[in-house]
Amino acid sequence: MVPPSWITYTTQIKDFFVILKCCNKFVGFNSIFETNKLIQILQQRHPFRHFKHTVDHSEFRQDWFAFKQQFIEKLITETFQMHTSSEE
Repeated sequence: MVPPSWITYTTQIKDFFVILKCCNKFVGFNSIFETNKLIQILQQRHPFRHFKHTVDHSEFRQDWFAFKQQFIEKLITETFQMHTSSEE
């Protein structure tokens, strides 16, 4: 069980590579057309702004939010377990 103090960590995930990893994993779950489009967006300037705009105006919007929440929860759980196991 993850303590409530770790839940606030979700609002502080601003690491570029963590966000990029989340976006790239999400891209793998979409159709071929959308995957190619999103891959191109992630390779351009301001990738997150364009990614967000594209996803917000697509049928994948709800899927993105659900996927992102699940990704963050998994990241927090893994990080918590890693820290607690190293303290023992």
